[in-house]
Amino acid sequence: MLFIIALLAFVSLGLPDGVLGVAWPSVRRTFGLSLSQLGVYLAAAMVGYLVSSFSSGWVVERIGVGRLLLWSSVATAGSSISFALAPAWSVMVLV
Repeated sequence: MLFIIALLAFVSLGLPDGVLGVAWPSVRRTFGLSLSQLGVYLAAAMVGYLVSSFSSGWVVERIGVGRLLLWSSVATAGSSISFALAPAWSVMVLV
């Protein structure tokens, strides 16, 4: 059972990365963006990945792997919903 939970968490955490390539043309058209704005988004995502990578050991020590998977999946779902409902490009970059 633990393996299935870990597998689902892994998939849910990696899914948004693959969606960006499919969603970008629509996002670009919706907000009237130039192609260079994709670099802004990717830089913001990289900063988020760095912060989560550097703090993951500290978080695992304090709350454990199970809770980390749970809360990271909740955060991913929340950010995906926020991404879909974002009224402006700046909101999408911050999320």
